Amino acid sequence: MHQKITDSRLHQIAPELGSRPGFEGLTFNEGCLTFTFGETVVLVEEVREGFVLTGFVDSLPDETSERLLAACLISNLNAVKSDFPVISVEETTRSLILQRWSHAGTAEELIAAMEQFSGQIRRARDSVCRFSEKIDTKRL
Repeated sequence: MHQKITDSRLHQIAPELGSRPGFEGLTFNEGCLTFTFGETVVLVEEVREGFVLTGFVDSLPDETSERLLAACLISNLNAVKSDFPVISVEETTRSLILQRWSHAGTAEELIAAMEQFSGQIRRARDSVCRFSEKIDTKRL
């Protein structure tokens, strides 16, 4: 039976998440849910009728982040049109951040979205690594 998510949805599903294998370090504070899934830390926030999932991808050297920022802007224009994850560079810390909107209506749907998002963060890390290697190779 699916648990319908209503007001304070994250508060309702926190106990269920804590009992699932793979979800560790679960904390619920000020309306935000933070958890570790494998090596990935994800922040989940309630926003209107959905959730925003946010994850740290990587720290970038200055020269990489300038080129990657331009690529992110182009990628994000396409992502907004099709409801895909959006990637951005946080300027002050040079951190690459991935965010995704979820329209989950049940706890199970939100859990599935969070698992999928963790995989997307891992793939983004792999892409950044390959991108950085290409830049390093071009400098030589």
